[in-house]
This record gives sequence, structure tokens and C-alpha cells, in this order.
Amino acid sequence: MNTKVIGIGGLILLVALFFGINILAGRVARSARIDLTSQKLYTLTEGSRNIARSIDEPIKLTLYLSDKSMQGLPGLVSYAQRVREVLDEFSAMSGGKIVVNAVDPVAFSEDEDRANEAGVRGSQIAPGVSVYFGLVGTNATDGKEVIPFFDPTAERFLEYEVARLVYSLANPKKKVVGLMSTLPVEGLPFDPLTGQPSRQQPWQVIKELKTLFEVRNVPTTATEIPADVDLLMVIHPKQLGDATLYAIDQHVMKGGKLLVFVDPMCEADPSGADPRNPMAAMMADRSSSLGKVFDSWGLELVPGKIAGDRVFATQVTMRGQGQAIPFLAWQSVTKDGIDRTDPTTGQLTSLNLGTPGILRLKSEEKKEEAKPEEKKDETRKDEAKPEEAKKEGDAKADEKKTEENKAAEAKPTESKPAPKPVIVLSPLVHTTKQSQEIDAMQVAAMPDPKRLLNDFKPSGQELAMAARLSLAPGTALHSAFPAGKPAPAEGQAPADPKAGHVDETKGPINVVVVADVDFMNDRFWVQIDQIFGMARKIADNGDFVVNLVDNLCGSADLLSVRARGEFARPFTLVEDLQRKADDKFRAREQELQQQIQLTQDRISELQRKRPDAKEESAMILSPEQKVEIDKLEKQVFDARKELRQVQLNLRSDIDTLEAKLKFINIGAMPVVVALAALAIGGFRAARRSSQKKTGSAA
Repeated sequence: MNTKVIGIGGLILLVALFFGINILAGRVARSARIDLTSQKLYTLTEGSRNIARSIDEPIKLTLYLSDKSMQGLPGLVSYAQRVREVLDEFSAMSGGKIVVNAVDPVAFSEDEDRANEAGVRGSQIAPGVSVYFGLVGTNATDGKEVIPFFDPTAERFLEYEVARLVYSLANPKKKVVGLMSTLPVEGLPFDPLTGQPSRQQPWQVIKELKTLFEVRNVPTTATEIPADVDLLMVIHPKQLGDATLYAIDQHVMKGGKLLVFVDPMCEADPSGADPRNPMAAMMADRSSSLGKVFDSWGLELVPGKIAGDRVFATQVTMRGQGQAIPFLAWQSVTKDGIDRTDPTTGQLTSLNLGTPGILRLKSEEKKEEAKPEEKKDETRKDEAKPEEAKKEGDAKADEKKTEENKAAEAKPTESKPAPKPVIVLSPLVHTTKQSQEIDAMQVAAMPDPKRLLNDFKPSGQELAMAARLSLAPGTALHSAFPAGKPAPAEGQAPADPKAGHVDETKGPINVVVVADVDFMNDRFWVQIDQIFGMARKIADNGDFVVNLVDNLCGSADLLSVRARGEFARPFTLVEDLQRKADDKFRAREQELQQQIQLTQDRISELQRKRPDAKEESAMILSPEQKVEIDKLEKQVFDARKELRQVQLNLRSDIDTLEAKLKFINIGAMPVVVALAALAIGGFRAARRSSQKKTGSAA
């Protein structure tokens, strides 16, 4: 009896201990986890950990989450758990300085009013039912940052968005953006042509930047970039002097961040504008570049060329023509031309570009030009042969020596190894492979969309129109001015050119180059209500610029937090089997369809070739023809039967794999567990038996 009571009591104790350990582990070791994913998707990056650790004052994060309303939405419930885990990770890394609270804003409650007031928006899932899933962060100085709604489709950017919010609260002072532009992007009080008051307003993108950042004007003649400028933004750097180029160069050499907008043919550039001479504007140089600075980086804005794309070409209507025509020089770029992995572009859906340029590393250009040059040399030699045949005596010998000398001079040049690339160009916006380099002069003087379309020849290459620049591993960027500061202008006192000069970078560089200026102009991305002054967005151009500025103004840690890998892991083996089975089916289907068509054509041919075929006896067949047609019809029947069998076998491999997985999950694993239990039970029984024998012997 005592043994039975002890056994029951022990069982109850084990059950209580089991639940107690689970409850304790759920509370005490809630944040303990092992990330077994190949890309460490559930582990914060080093940049995020550094941001969390660097917090000096407490930050409060309030997660507005409609728990009850989400119960019928498994996708949102799962993502909500993921968001909680990320917030808890940040809180743990901060040592408790980040305090996370979750609030369920029930309909018509004060919590719902607070969520709406803070800027969290509800998503309606049914009439009168809204789901709240946003984050509000506040700091000790009443600063506030908001994520209105966590979009499950943007899960790859979840860590970056939270890290950016925490960083902004920990560093509440507005970032300083130095704006250098040769265009009147901040508006004009007076018209430079007439001298009369002007109503030219600032570009909308500049207005938006000024609401988020402290934007300071930097003259295009500046000889030094102020040290407190967090980001230098250069727009259309046209014909800048060496002193200004040197200032930009040194800004980058010293670790400064740079955002440059260049253009091979800027339509917003008023150069040559003269109402009495329209051709002056057409022939004026409206290109811009950083000249020798780009050269020293090994970067090139391909001169005189515009990136055209047949897929992204914007539909335009020419004057006097009702039909819309694709204009290759203007591009309506979709997601297919936007980098989905970079936080500045990952959530953009459309960009409208006007006559964009092409960014390319000079090492790539040399590779492309090598083969054409070789062909040119061969052509020259072939053309020279008739000339040689006509010459005699000393003239012929002299020419031969000249050719030998040229060949000898060419050999060392060909044997020189290609220089190791320093810059890595990562495209943010690019064309499709249906692209072409268009001569800018074809667009500058009376562009003809029809002619451009007729002359279009796809290059088969994706052309970069905006790119992030970084350094290749183990390299450093050298100054475009190795001798130091350029000589001062005439009349100024000479200075030591090496004073304060930095010859190479000591760490990573943070530079983004966009080969289009026009896309920031209002006409390409917003429609302004002339009465109320409201701007309606028609493309994501402004968001792209704001994202770039926001990203580059962040710390090096924030810049290192990029998009994570894909969280949805498809069954790649099943997809591969499906693809192979489909390919096999399509190939066999096409073969059988051709066989059926050939057989039917043969039957028709036999009918036509009957020697006694007449209108009144066209349906009468000879015995030989009947046998032949019966045979052919049987072939058609057999082919169609085989085709049906191919269709039935289409999923055989997948069904076999599914059966194996079911067997492993349903049958094999329980069998393994049962065998393990039997082995443990047998081991314990043997041990008890051994102990009894030992006890009785004693």
C-alpha cells in the first residue's frame, strides 16, 4: 500500500514539477533562445546592439497591438510575436533603459484615442473593426517617434525601422544637411533674366527635407565644408572650381557623408534660356559631374549618354497626336528596377526619372572597350595591306619597320595588369536588360520618341542609375588632390597646401550617387494644387531622397543595419521537383501535339490525293486509304492517351516526396521515440534486476 501511495505521490510531484519548470522558464528565461537559421535572422546585428547599448537616458516604447481583434488573423498574430521578440531584444541589450509596454486599444476606449493621437493608424479588417499594430517611442525630453503600422510584407526591414526609431530618440538633435546646388531648388525671389520679382517656389522635396532636418546652404564656391555638417548634399555640381572640389574631396577623406545628384542632361537647368533664341537652350551644356573627384575614385558618369529602357519607358503623347508613345529617355521605374535589399529603396514601388545618366566603374568600361579596340587594330591592318602592296623598295621597308615599332610599343601596354578596384558600386536603381545608351543630343534638340523607339537595340545589360559606393576589402580611397590644397586665386595670400590635408580614408566611406537631377523636380513626382497649395504624390521620388538623407545622417551603426534575409522559407526541393516535372511535361506535350498535328495533316493529304476524287464522291475512300487512315487515327488516339498519362504523372515525384515526409512525421518518428523509450525501460529494468541480485547476495 505504501509503495502504491508513494508511486502516485511521485507521479503528482513530477507533473507539478514539469509545469512549474515550464512556467518558471517562460518568465525567467523568456529571452533565452538559440538562432539556428542560416542567416541568423532572429539575432540582432552588431549595429543594432551598439545602438541599444549607447543609450544614456530611458526610452519608453509603447506597442499598440489589437490582440483580441487579431485572433482570426494568424499571419498578423505570428508577426506580432516577432515584433515583441525584437523589442524585447532591444530592451535586453539596453540594460533596461528601453522600457517596452504593450497596450490593446479596444474600440471606443481611451487607449484607442491615445493611439490615434500619437499617430498610430488602425487598419480596418471588417466594418467597424480596426486593428492597431504600431509603435510609439518617447524619450526624457518629450521627443516622439512613431511607426504607424508594422507591415508584415516588410518584415525584412523590421530591425532597421526599430533601430532607426531608437537611434532618433537617443539622438534627438536635428541632423545638419549642407545643401550645395547650382539650381534654384530653394526658390527664387527674383527672376535672373528679367530682374523682376519671381514666384518660383522651392522644390517640394526641399520643403520636406526642411521639416525633418536642419538644412544649411553651402555656396558653390565654398573652400571648406563646415565640420558640423552631418551630410553634404550636392545637386547638379556643374563646373565647380578646384577649390570647391577639394573641399568635397576632403569632406569624404575625413569620413564625411556625401549624397550627389549628377546629370548628363538636366532638363531643369536654365542654361542658355533665351526667349529670342530657342536653339541656345538646346545646344547649351546642361551636364554635371564631380570631375577629377570621380576620376580619382574610378567612377564615371558616362559622358553624353542617357540610360534608355524599353520596359520602363514612360508613355507620352506628342502634340497633335492622340496616341501615347513610349519615350525611352524618361523612365517609370517599377520594383523590377529598384534594389529590394537596401533600406532606402526596399519599400519604394515607383520612381519617375527624366533623362537619367549611367554610372559605371572605369575598370568595367575598359573591359567593354578592349574587344572593339582589338577589332579596330585588325581592321586597320587589313586596310593597310593594299597600301603595302602598292609600295616598293625603301618605302615598303620603312613602313614594315614602323609597324614593328608600333607592335613593340603596344606589347608592354597590353601586358600591364588591371589595377585593383577600390570602389564597390552597388546599384540602388537600375534599368532592365532591355536597355540602351542614348546619345544625349538626340534628346536635347527636339526629341522624337518614335525615332528613338525605331532605333532601339537592347544592350542586354542592366545600367546603374543610382548607386551606393563603398570600399573594397583591404583598400583605402586616396585624395583626388595628392599635392594638397589647390593654389589660391590671384590676389589671395598663398597657404601651405598640405596644412590639414588628408591623403587617404581611414575607415569606410558613405557615399551615394544618383545620376539624375530632374527626378527631384516637382513635375516628375507631385501634383500641386494651385488653389490650396497641397501636394499629391504620384511617385516615390521624394520618399527616395528623404530616405537617402535619413539613412546617411544616421550613425555608422545604423548604416550597417540593412535588410535581413527572407523569413519565409519555401520548400525549395518541392519547387524544384515541380519545375522539373513541369518542364518534362511541357516538352513531351509539345512533342505529342506535333505528332498529332502531323498525323492529321497526313490524313488530309491522303484525302486530297485520291486519284478519283470528285465533288460527288469526295467522301468515298479506297480500301488502301481506309487502312492507312485507320492506322493514323490509332496513332492520334495513342498519342492523346500518352499525353493524358503524362498529365497524370506530373505530380508523381512530389506525391512520392509527400508520402515519405508523412511516413517520417507520422510513422518513423513515433517509432524512433517508442524504440528509445523501450531501450530506456529495458536499461532501467536491467539495472533494477542487477541491484536486486546484488542486494540478495549481500
